[in-house]
Amino acid sequence: GFEPTRLAGHLTPEEQQTLMEAVEEYAEKVPLWMLNRQRDIESGEELHLTGQQVKLVQKDDIDRLRAIKAYRGVRHANRQKVRGQRGRSNGRFGLTLGVQRKK
Repeated sequence: GFEPTRLAGHLTPEEQQTLMEAVEEYAEKVPLWMLNRQRDIESGEELHLTGQQVKLVQKDDIDRLRAIKAYRGVRHANRQKVRGQRGRSNGRFGLTLGVQRKK
């Protein structure tokens, strides 16, 4: 038991170790559909990533899609919508161009 109001920086090393072990054992205790990395492409394992690992693995996945020139990879490379959303009027970026009045 930890006090829920305590900050992580104020935990003792033993409490930090206990907390890290609990997070690492999470993947073994929950059903596979609750993990955030099912059937990893490189290892084939079911993983539950934490912290910076999530961003690194996501970047590697996008880079792999770009390298094989998959549809999703091309969309990522062009900074367009990837999951089928509307792209005509929403999700625009860059400088806004106004309409000029006729003189």
